Amino acid sequence: MEFLNYLNIFFSFIFAIELFMKMVALDVEDFIKDRFNLFDAFVVLLSFIEILIASDASDGGSSFGALRAF
Repeated sequence: MEFLNYLNIFFSFIFAIELFMKMVALDVEDFIKDRFNLFDAFVVLLSFIEILIASDASDGGSSFGALRAF
């Protein structure tokens, strides 16, 4: 289970880097105009919230994972 937590953190950072690169490439105004970009930003934000909550939880689980999978 520990390995999955590390993978979750790794891929969350990869997606955050992708999001940042997309914001730089498109400019923030153009980035905000597309709803899929806003959805991607929401998913990345949920990923980091899940990581923070999972680090505080004793079992390491979180209910945000199912929402993020959607």
